Amino acid sequence: MLRLSFMVLFLTIGASGQETPKKAPQRAAPLSCTSKVESSACKWTKGAFSSAQTTSTAMRSVEVVIADSEAFQQELDRLKAKYSNLLKANPSAAEHSKLTLPSPFERSILFELGDGEVISKVVVRVELFDQVKFDGTETGNKPPPVEFDKDAAMTWATYIMGYVEGCMRTREHTLAEATEQRR
Repeated sequence: MLRLSFMVLFLTIGASGQETPKKAPQRAAPLSCTSKVESSACKWTKGAFSSAQTTSTAMRSVEVVIADSEAFQQELDRLKAKYSNLLKANPSAAEHSKLTLPSPFERSILFELGDGEVISKVVVRVELFDQVKFDGTETGNKPPPVEFDKDAAMTWATYIMGYVEGCMRTREHTLAEATEQRR
């Protein structure tokens, strides 16, 4: 009898909680790796960026691509060609035709702008997450070995999340100021 009372109580509580439908969470933008990125590095890096997308509203809508050096260069070349074509079509719109945001790490991270001049895609060279292993016994001109560093992946995912958040907040502030000035 006591068990039956508890079951009825839990069913009642459970049913009452279902009366107010919860808003479905916004689906996060895709996380992917190019084909030449090692599977273990891809797994760890996607995990780090998935955490950033879960934590940050701004990151949730940003596609993240972890690219090998060749794929990163191809993306950079594609953006340069697209920008060049935009300038040819309308030379006076140089400032408003930006496709990327500047970054001190532009040889390893591309912040691509989408509609509304907000970051829509981030392309990261997987080599950014490499850790150089120095061994005192090595001699000659042979470069020291490198290996994927899980901590670096999390650190860079956090940095990129902060950059995206900062850009979004700055954009919101700029739009709010523009609205206030029109009044």
